[in-house]
Amino acid sequence: MTAKKIKAFLILMILTILTVIHSVGLVSSNGVKVKINNVDVSFSMYPRMVDDELLIPVRELFEFFGFEVIWNSMDRTALCTKDKREVLFDVDRGTVQLGGGNETIESSFHIIEGRIFASDEIFEMALDMMVQWHEEEATVYFWDKDKADISVSGSGNVVAVGENIITNIVKRYKIQKVNEVIAEADKLYLDNNFAGAVNKYEEVLKHISSAQNPEEYGHVMINLGSTYLELSKILDNEENIDKAILIFEGVLKNISLEQYPSVEAYAHIGLGDAYANLAMIRDMKSNSLKSLAEYDEALEFFNKEDYPYHYAGIHHLRGVAFITLSQTTQMEENIDKSFLAYEEALSIYREEEYPKEFAKVKMNQALAHVYHFRMKGEVGDLEKGINAYNDCLKHISKEEDPVGYARIQSNIGTLYLQYFMVKPTQENLNRTVSAIEEGLKVFTIDKYPIQYAVNQNNLGFTYLVSPSNSEREKNLNKGLEALNNALKVFNIVDYPFYYGMVQINKGRVYTYLSDFQDGEENCRESIGYFEEALKVFTIDRYPFYYAEACTHMALAYKKLSEYDNIKGNTLKAIERYKHVLDFYTIESYPVYYASIKQNLGSSYIQLSYVDNSRENIYSAIGAYEDAFKVYTEESFPYYYSDTLILMGDAYRHLSTIENTIENCLESLEYYEKALDCSTKEEIKLRSAWIYLRMAENYVNMAWSKDKEENILKALEACNKALEINEAREDTSTYGNAQFVLAQTYLVLSDVREKEENIVKALNSSDEALKIFGSKEAKTLVQLLKTQGDIYCKLAELQDSEENLQKSLELYQKALNIFEEKGEYFPGLYASIYCSRGDALNRLAGIKDREKNIREALLSCEEALKIYAIDVYPLGYARVWHIMGDIYMNLVNISNRTENKRSAEESYGKALKVFTIEKNPQLYKEITEKKKHLDRF
Repeated sequence: MTAKKIKAFLILMILTILTVIHSVGLVSSNGVKVKINNVDVSFSMYPRMVDDELLIPVRELFEFFGFEVIWNSMDRTALCTKDKREVLFDVDRGTVQLGGGNETIESSFHIIEGRIFASDEIFEMALDMMVQWHEEEATVYFWDKDKADISVSGSGNVVAVGENIITNIVKRYKIQKVNEVIAEADKLYLDNNFAGAVNKYEEVLKHISSAQNPEEYGHVMINLGSTYLELSKILDNEENIDKAILIFEGVLKNISLEQYPSVEAYAHIGLGDAYANLAMIRDMKSNSLKSLAEYDEALEFFNKEDYPYHYAGIHHLRGVAFITLSQTTQMEENIDKSFLAYEEALSIYREEEYPKEFAKVKMNQALAHVYHFRMKGEVGDLEKGINAYNDCLKHISKEEDPVGYARIQSNIGTLYLQYFMVKPTQENLNRTVSAIEEGLKVFTIDKYPIQYAVNQNNLGFTYLVSPSNSEREKNLNKGLEALNNALKVFNIVDYPFYYGMVQINKGRVYTYLSDFQDGEENCRESIGYFEEALKVFTIDRYPFYYAEACTHMALAYKKLSEYDNIKGNTLKAIERYKHVLDFYTIESYPVYYASIKQNLGSSYIQLSYVDNSRENIYSAIGAYEDAFKVYTEESFPYYYSDTLILMGDAYRHLSTIENTIENCLESLEYYEKALDCSTKEEIKLRSAWIYLRMAENYVNMAWSKDKEENILKALEACNKALEINEAREDTSTYGNAQFVLAQTYLVLSDVREKEENIVKALNSSDEALKIFGSKEAKTLVQLLKTQGDIYCKLAELQDSEENLQKSLELYQKALNIFEEKGEYFPGLYASIYCSRGDALNRLAGIKDREKNIREALLSCEEALKIYAIDVYPLGYARVWHIMGDIYMNLVNISNRTENKRSAEESYGKALKVFTIEKNPQLYKEITEKKKHLDRF
């Protein structure tokens, strides 16, 4: 091969590597640049501004899109044809006929330098294009509306790659002429005049054959294939990628590889690039593997000693391919391989010798660190990523390379987003958003639609994981807006992978929005988006993203269970979490494993409200313990704290079923640790929630032991929560604080300022109802039940009959909600019947004694259908305590001996649980009542 041709191949190789992330604007002689679907293209005749009107050359544009253009000098018309489409320009009449004359458009034309120029509106209608003129950039942007395929090989739209191309040509160029035309075509290619380059290369192929002109044939075919790859980037055109593959395979088939090994190597590089591009459209795993195989073949020739520059470039491409492959299989192994490939590339692309190439490898290396962090959760990856991006910015400035700069900013935003996941503070959120928005200043939808959409997706993701503060709902809606912007570009046909990612993120936004508005509707909406994502992310093609979609769908089902079919939807959530744990193992994906274990635990807690309470709570505790294997205070302080809170919640819930004091103290220990973490991290709203959870523990303990001491601690914890400004401003936190205060004041009324504290309890419950009155059923039922208890307590002081009737009405209202929903929370349902039995027993002392006592017993019996001693020991003891009170009331009415015995038996059953060690307060109260019975 001649030195001249080797140099030409070198130019092509450099271009293949750099165009992954770099492009240069092409400027015409009159200063106007042309971009078609964001790719710079070159023409022999450029658009121009005449009297403030944008005029575009007809022949150049139509030929670029594969039309044959015939000028009829007799009637001064230009006929543009492709397949069955016709567009006729009649200069003298000033008309354009579309579709063989079916539609006629009146327009004026200009003849400039012997060429027809027409207004941009004509091209928008005739070619179904969008045309935009950016005066400040002196650039005309053309966008294909429906992503139709570009064909630059004439109306046939076919590339011929035979055994011996065109061997029967009558008139053939001499070899000198062939080389001149090849040189012209190469220049057109390097100038991004792809249509012109294709025409020239195909012209050469009519005059040479692989048998007689193997060098020239190999050169032309490889450059022609590379041209089709460049064209494929203009419209993400799968057809043009397929053409390139066909051409490169033709080279390998028709050239003697022993004689021309460099041609073989370039063909393998071309195939590697083609399959890498195809991997982003379909069959990511198989095409990435094909890409890597081709690059490995190329390295057989381009070794480090003889071709160091090419060697480094191929390793750079291998690194990118390994990252793509990691999204489908063996993530850790393939990311590690990408690191090795990038390091090998950097062994040649040293910063002082190849600063631009060095910067581009560093950019992709930083991205690999982001992926590695997502998998392993090692903060060191983020620091390495930041360092790599800083290395890039030394050599890529906003002024010299705005696109490269914007890409770095976008990627830095992705990296900051990972920092945010470790420490979700407002500062880290702002850093992430600022970096992405800096990129979007360049990546606008009209100029860079794909980059625009990717950044909008990342912006949407950032907002969906924003901190839980007073801005949370607003941020979620911002996220939804950004994701909808991404879908202006990404659709399932042209961009299935990106489309699927946006669908996952939209599903997550709707899941979280269910906490603020339209709960059930938003949960169902979110599930629909996850199902849409799974149309793309099947388990065989995208196992990683299949698992991710299933994971988030599980959370949506868990939240949906709060509004409908709690058991069925929670079981669906648990089933999906267990399913994805087959993929997200602690060895392969520790961060994902921990997150799923955390959510699985929460689902078990949800299920415990309706089924096998103790068993499911212990399952939750086991899941949280697994999460702690990854979420340590050192590596993931936020999620460590989060898991501490969840563990505290589990023991707090367990304390209402068994061993109140023991489990409350265990719960408080976890809350104290979580509070330390939140204080260090200055997550104030989280601290407020922890104080309120601690208060609930103290309320629970106050019923069993040291009532005054514990209830004052509860009050102190509530006040600490409300001292935090964010807690008072956040509606949900404030409402929850009022709910806990209502319970606190109710118990406090037993030990001091009875009437004053009952009134405070009533006022707090009213405040909570204003906030939660239209929320999910469980919260509303709990509030109504608590308010019923408050009126029952108020009846001890005043208007006994009226207040007892109010309490019974509230209990019935709560029970009606269960009936309307067609399902109930067994423990809560039974506790309402317990309270109802107690209120009816008190009312029996005022009126309708026998009737109300009979109703009271029936209520307790209904509670006992759920409160079995082995399932709800504390509830079991409480209901027998109340039944003892009812039978004691009956002692004075009839069957004294029988009712006295029933009262003693009832109190005895209660004391099986309320022992002096575990519930000294209730033990003392019941034994006093038993002594009173002995006096009858």
